[in-house]
Amino acid sequence: MAMNKKGMFFTIGTIFLIGLLILTIQTQREEPQSISTRISTMNYFVEDYENDLQRVGEIVGKRALVAITNDIIKQKEYRTNVKKDFVELFLLKTLDNNPNKYMKNTSINDWINQIELAANKLNLNFYAEIKEVTLTQSTPFYIDVKIKTNNELKGKLAEFNFNSTITSRIHIEGLEAPIYSLSTYNQISRIIRFADKENVLDNTLKGYFMHNPSAPSYLNRLEGKTTGSEYGIESLVNIQELADKNMDIKRKSIADYIYFSELNPTAYQIQNTKNWFMLDTEHADYYNLKIEE
Repeated sequence: MAMNKKGMFFTIGTIFLIGLLILTIQTQREEPQSISTRISTMNYFVEDYENDLQRVGEIVGKRALVAITNDIIKQKEYRTNVKKDFVELFLLKTLDNNPNKYMKNTSINDWINQIELAANKLNLNFYAEIKEVTLTQSTPFYIDVKIKTNNELKGKLAEFNFNSTITSRIHIEGLEAPIYSLSTYNQISRIIRFADKENVLDNTLKGYFMHNPSAPSYLNRLEGKTTGSEYGIESLVNIQELADKNMDIKRKSIADYIYFSELNPTAYQIQNTKNWFMLDTEHADYYNLKIEE
């Protein structure tokens, strides 16, 4: 999260502009300048625009998820409509109509303004209007942001009107799972890192997350939901970590969304593990672990 997003925007915009300037300089050396070359330059502009839109969607989208997560932790409560919150941050840089510090100079519209200025320097007029932004969970580990824009590009000899539908994919690894901060009074935080389910005890001690369709998805977690999803993820709570913080210990299934909620399926000690390593039968079966008799 430490990456300078303003710098990233500047870099992408600069690469975009330099590439087009080179094309224009090459074109200007040709006498007479052909119509086909001018149109080719505009085609390059469109192609670069759509490629950059995909990359910037990922940058802005991840920033918006950081903003939502930090608001949950600060307000000590989950959001009620994460998809709506995301679109507000993505387009307006606000959350609940308040400017958000994590989105400074980082909205999709800021980037579009930079591209319009770059086009002007090439004697082109470019206009883009965002028609729709949608957020979906596409896998347990990725969020998809679909961006639809209506675009207009005008030059001296040609005019392009085109629609773009771009999908940016955001990897959620590296984002914080707010369930830990909310449930431990900010004494313990957990950054999402993924592992397979082959070494469950080791994953638990290291705080890794694993895919489990019985668990809630990442987006549902931001709303405090505990229902299962085909894109569900979970960690198993390291009870020793809680004990080290002098926190009250509960004898229940250590699947995080169960342990930190009112859910309380019958839990059992798991063979050949630490005495606090308890799971309900559904989780024991999923991870191929045996319950002590």
